[in-house]
Amino acid sequence: AGKVRERWNMPLVVENDVKLASWAEAEHLGANLSDSLIFLALNASTDHAESSELYGMGMSVIQNGQLQPGIHNGAGEIDGLRKLIGDMKLNHEQIKLLNAPANKLDNKLEPFTDQFSRLLSILVDLVDPSALVLGGSLEIGNDAFFKSLNERVMKQRILRGCKELVV
Repeated sequence: AGKVRERWNMPLVVENDVKLASWAEAEHLGANLSDSLIFLALNASTDHAESSELYGMGMSVIQNGQLQPGIHNGAGEIDGLRKLIGDMKLNHEQIKLLNAPANKLDNKLEPFTDQFSRLLSILVDLVDPSALVLGGSLEIGNDAFFKSLNERVMKQRILRGCKELVV
């Protein structure tokens, strides 16, 4: 990084994809929400038609407009926490349902929605953000899923001071 910085005579930031994505989302959301946000990247393998699953999850946190990397640059490494909540497996059909527009949450998404909302509730209680941004390779276009997720997270939270969370 130092040699590139010297060669081009400009600031250079070297960071992982999730942390850089959180910066981009904070810029996109603007000053009102970017003061405090959680960016959560969900990555699913879709190599096999019958068996897809959530294989990776990464997180970054922005507080007071600044990325919080942690003292050892490991803040946001949450795969261990995800495993405590449950495997959160998704099959090919469920991944399709997550990406399909819907007015009502399909029963086939209930187990994942339940586990995922518990994980998000824990993260939201730990960080107390104004926004929670989902990204990654798992495409989610199902409004009913987002609505159900938001309702569950708000209900399961320990911190009750927050009346609204943007997901």
